[in-house]
Amino acid sequence: MRIILPILLLLNLGFAKKVALVIGNSNYTQMEYLSSPRADAKAIRDKLKNELGFDEVILRYDLDEANMNASIKKFQAKLSQGDIGFFYYSGHGGQVDKESVLIPTSVDAKDLDSMRYHTLKVEEVLSRMSREGTALNLLVLDACREDTPTGSKGQTKGLGRIGHKPTGSLVLYSTAMGQTAKDSRLFNQVVLEKLGSAKYILNVANDISKSVYNQSGHKQKPEVLSSLVPDIRLGGGGYVPPLPPTPVPNPKGTFQLGNLMYQNQPFTKTYTWEEAKGYCGGLTLGNYNDWRLPTRAELNKLSNIKMYGKYDDNWEKWFDKNKHRRYKNSKNHYHFIKKEFIENMPEYSWFWTSESKDSSSAWHVYFNLGDDFWHYKTHRRYALCVR
Repeated sequence: MRIILPILLLLNLGFAKKVALVIGNSNYTQMEYLSSPRADAKAIRDKLKNELGFDEVILRYDLDEANMNASIKKFQAKLSQGDIGFFYYSGHGGQVDKESVLIPTSVDAKDLDSMRYHTLKVEEVLSRMSREGTALNLLVLDACREDTPTGSKGQTKGLGRIGHKPTGSLVLYSTAMGQTAKDSRLFNQVVLEKLGSAKYILNVANDISKSVYNQSGHKQKPEVLSSLVPDIRLGGGGYVPPLPPTPVPNPKGTFQLGNLMYQNQPFTKTYTWEEAKGYCGGLTLGNYNDWRLPTRAELNKLSNIKMYGKYDDNWEKWFDKNKHRRYKNSKNHYHFIKKEFIENMPEYSWFWTSESKDSSSAWHVYFNLGDDFWHYKTHRRYALCVR
């Protein structure tokens, strides 16, 4: 039994899928032709499929804007909870307003509007991968060519920042932010050499950076960006997903009311209705990941009185009759809400509910004035999540 039990546990955990999208953009219609991306992409595909045991590798060449977006969509659809997602891009890249973008073959980099509205943001690739609950989002970007032209204000050569890196993200630029590299295969060759290492993937990325830096005579230094990268090896055997973290009883930043747990943290950011749903759906608090926007009834439970529930000429009479029952916080903000929440309330406390009124509007609760009413989904309100 002492020998069989660990094997059974391993089988019960199962193995995550490894899925990749590999793009090589060489033939640009309005920019310099690149000699290496097609060979780069094919070599990476072969490495992933034949040596590293990837379950699926999508290989694409010379993608314009529409086909690049379609490929990303297909890639995202292949990913699921606990998977390893690998995105490799070789081609022209740059930055607009300091944000990293990858350039489809149809875009003119000298045209700022074209760069701003028709390129693919690296941050968007990461976001779409992480939405599927991937364990690792690995991006390898050979996209900082010396001959990438730039337009006017707002553009700089080289890749730039990534505003949000979801947990489990590792991004490897072929050279440092704001820097460029030759259209050569040095970076690609080192990636091919190191990728199958039995080391953890974050250590592999650092090894790639050091090797390219040394082999280029210190002229090219790949940049490594990461966010809580799990201990995963692409080489040296399969990946067993870690057990989910143990939920914390009554975690800090929450409030328990009956069988519901409410988020109770400083509320500082507003969202459209769709953004609020996405925020709650992606929230991890107390090691719970099943948060959502509350219904009207669930959100109204946090009020210290019965809310007015409509908007008409009698509201002022109701408010004058009940305003003394509002609690005041240390910032002199008044709200009809339970005392446990008062210090986390912003000055104007509109909060979205999950319930739509129609296609363009949804219900919200306004704790400041006791208003349970609706507003357009494009307006910005706060999000207080529940599970």
